[in-house]
Amino acid sequence: MTGRLPNFLIIGAMRSGTTSLARYLDAHPEVFMAPTKEVRYFDRHHDEGLDWYRAHFAGAAGAPMVGEATQTYLYDREAMERMAGAVPDARLVAVLRDPVDRAYSHYWLNKARAREPLGFLEALDAEPERLARGDLDSRFFYSYADRGRYVHQLRRLEQHYPRERICLVLFDDLRDDPHSAYAQVLQFLDVAPFTPENLGRAVNSYTAFRSIRLRRMARRLPGRARDAVGRLNSQREEYPPLDDAVRAEVAARFADDNAALAAHLGRELAGWS
Repeated sequence: MTGRLPNFLIIGAMRSGTTSLARYLDAHPEVFMAPTKEVRYFDRHHDEGLDWYRAHFAGAAGAPMVGEATQTYLYDREAMERMAGAVPDARLVAVLRDPVDRAYSHYWLNKARAREPLGFLEALDAEPERLARGDLDSRFFYSYADRGRYVHQLRRLEQHYPRERICLVLFDDLRDDPHSAYAQVLQFLDVAPFTPENLGRAVNSYTAFRSIRLRRMARRLPGRARDAVGRLNSQREEYPPLDDAVRAEVAARFADDNAALAAHLGRELAGWS
């Protein structure tokens, strides 16, 4: 048996800056992050067993804090239960983003990968039926609005972990004041103050593909060849801004959930949508 189990996890939310935060933490001398972003042990690969999971942390040596970042854990009820069974004393970090912006970013990620034929509002209206299928892929790809109902996810999480084991960061703070947001996380993890060179540099921004067919074919290639083809086949773009009228309509769907979340956190979220 090699490797250790992690003592902290970045658990979500999807399209909320978790990849950036993981990179910032990986640069800290007292922190070891699993080389694989989104190990997904507790939702997709739990049948592989704990030794498989430990192997992802084999290089941790004596690092005080050992972690991984999988943005599905906050949303997945069974993943929470499995986490609580395997790493009950872990510290958990969640990044929460305005649910309208999060849903729209999620939607365009699917559009870029040719997984979404519908318009944004049509996709939101189709979501309940898609989620009713109950399979993991449907919940991963088409949970545009459901993933943004954070208060329900946090209440479930708090059934397994006390609040003092959970650190909540707002995407807005991570984007607009990364030094303060990062310092908040370091204090929570009980590691020394530190400023990485990449702090504030966005990671995992929107990427479009020149050819979806080539992207699918590249998945069969060995690692380095796959990465090389991926770089040549991708281009950074900005997806279209969300129409103000559509934003207002979608924001109304989240109004009650956001109010409940603000009360739960004891923090104003007036800037959201």
